[in-house]
Amino acid sequence: MPFKRKTYDGKPLLLERVSEMARQSEYIDFSAGKDFLGLYFGYDDIHYLNTPLDAVSFAWPGADGIHFAFLTDFSTADSLEEAYIVRVEPMSFDDPVKIVARDFKDFLRLLCYYPIAIELAHAGISENDFTALAKRYPSLITGKPDYYYEQGRGVAQKVIEAFGLEPFGDVFDYLRDLHIGRLKKVVFHTWDGIGIAGVPEDTTSLKRFPLKRQKNPAPEHVRDYMSTASEIEILGLIRDLRSMGLFHHQWELIEIAKKQLLSMGLRREAGNLDEFDE
Repeated sequence: MPFKRKTYDGKPLLLERVSEMARQSEYIDFSAGKDFLGLYFGYDDIHYLNTPLDAVSFAWPGADGIHFAFLTDFSTADSLEEAYIVRVEPMSFDDPVKIVARDFKDFLRLLCYYPIAIELAHAGISENDFTALAKRYPSLITGKPDYYYEQGRGVAQKVIEAFGLEPFGDVFDYLRDLHIGRLKKVVFHTWDGIGIAGVPEDTTSLKRFPLKRQKNPAPEHVRDYMSTASEIEILGLIRDLRSMGLFHHQWELIEIAKKQLLSMGLRREAGNLDEFDE
């Protein structure tokens, strides 16, 4: 059954309000890099070869191409305000995409109280890894981060007050529940762990295209697979090809994928294939 696709017109209101604060000198003058709580805010202006095609970027720390984005689940999220938030690390070639928050407001809560969580933690992090991280960064437990510039604490407090942000009871519990909740939505698993969300009538017949890292598949094999595959299977393969960076300079694969995306009404996602791939 075809998905009902959404169109997203401009920045979510909450992001617009944060972006407006980030433009005010009283919040950024103390920072040598002119960032806002360690991030630069924008809108849909960063795409790397392994950025999900259905991601809408909104912030970046200014190093190694790392960026944060709304995951639209191929334009099926009801709104950007309700979309999952992912961290994309382009230089982490084997595992570039991680879910870090259920929505933008939760992202702000983490940013203000537990900023190391959006930088180094993620949905599905093991308890052992989280415990080790918390030993290095106690703010993951206390919700009272250290700031390179003391003024940053005041900025965080103003954001907290402006948007009525509350701390989480337990960050590990939040990330665990975030992971469990995502798994319940996923009907087709992909190599990056993000998966394809949906409610198909039958999942037992879904088949994954065999891919190997750093080895481009033959275009004719991809075309044959897509000729009989369901939308879910096709989107799963496209997500895998993108996260593995296998579209890079592969013109025939790009055209095959574009044709499929356009046939599903995914013009924005098809357009993103032009970024860093052609």
